[in-house]
Amino acid sequence: MAGRKTPQQQQIVATTPGTTVLSFGCLGGVCVATEQYPLHLGMPGDHVYMVALNTDITIKFTAKSPFVSGSKKFTILKGQSSAVETVANFTNGTKFRFTLSCASGCPTPTAGPEMIIP
Repeated sequence: MAGRKTPQQQQIVATTPGTTVLSFGCLGGVCVATEQYPLHLGMPGDHVYMVALNTDITIKFTAKSPFVSGSKKFTILKGQSSAVETVANFTNGTKFRFTLSCASGCPTPTAGPEMIIP
């Protein structure tokens, strides 16, 4: 069959994962992210770093983890970032509730923060 390519002849196109950096800290006297909630994680397979700006932070997912590693709790020291995490294969629009606390003692807003796969 002329014009038909065998699997060996087909070109494989590799996609490069996107990278998302989420920053948290005690901002304006409140323990929050620098972006508004829900925080966009990126698409499945993308890489995520979480950064503690001006205080140590702890992020704890209240149900399932959005990451391939399955990790649900992250403690990140002031000025540091988490190890790279890969977004797991969830449907677009899936939300992940988490708690956020800052070591500096500034309060967390009452509205529960969320991350979402856009």
